[in-house]
Amino acid sequence: MIKVTVKDGEIAIRYLGDMSQQARRTIATALTETAWIGQRTLREDMKRVFDRPTRYALNSLSVQKAGSATLTAKVYFRDAWDKGVPAAKFMAPEVFGGARSHKRSESQLIRAGKMPAGRFLVPGAKAELDAYGSQKSGQIVKAISALKAFGEVGYLANRNEKKRGRGKRKGELYFAIGGGSHLHPGVYQRTGSGGASGGTPRGIAPVMAFVRAPSYAPRLPMAATVEAVVVREFPAQFQRALDRAAARGR
Repeated sequence: MIKVTVKDGEIAIRYLGDMSQQARRTIATALTETAWIGQRTLREDMKRVFDRPTRYALNSLSVQKAGSATLTAKVYFRDAWDKGVPAAKFMAPEVFGGARSHKRSESQLIRAGKMPAGRFLVPGAKAELDAYGSQKSGQIVKAISALKAFGEVGYLANRNEKKRGRGKRKGELYFAIGGGSHLHPGVYQRTGSGGASGGTPRGIAPVMAFVRAPSYAPRLPMAATVEAVVVREFPAQFQRALDRAAARGR
């Protein structure tokens, strides 16, 4: 979370002098407008730095308006969401560097004993990818359900939706290999025909691979970006807020 505070507007405080309630409202307005510019700048940086960032990630970058009491505006990634992984969690390695934490699907596979605890998931050679280059959630859910990594209740619920009387189709058969095989550790789908490249036997396709913990170098210098925006934009935003207050006769 990056804060834009009254400390960044000390010149404004000196100019207004007595810090009346109106003065504080004027500074709060300037701080909020500056934070909005910081948010837009970071969104453009995300589009430039990352390969096809999702709307989910872009829209998770938020602004908390400044109030006259606190004189603090905030630019931050949301740490709570109705569904999905909060952006504050999966964006942290991109902002600060280091290893990312396990996703829900990875934790489910580890708890079920299907994937070693120190491994992470990446799309396999035959993964179904969406427009953003990420593995489709439907394929992930189908594979984890077939491996019973959701637990028996979740597994049965998923199976009921597909009319259990039909039985499993060949394309829905999955198995996991954690190690001790000539195949790379991961989740495979039995296809019944064809086969994958790279030495994988005919009739099976790798849909998810188990890899060691990925480590990220910081790619989105959030603090430095917002600080540069404050230095560049706050004086002008303060002057605009002051002019608007003067025009209203305050």
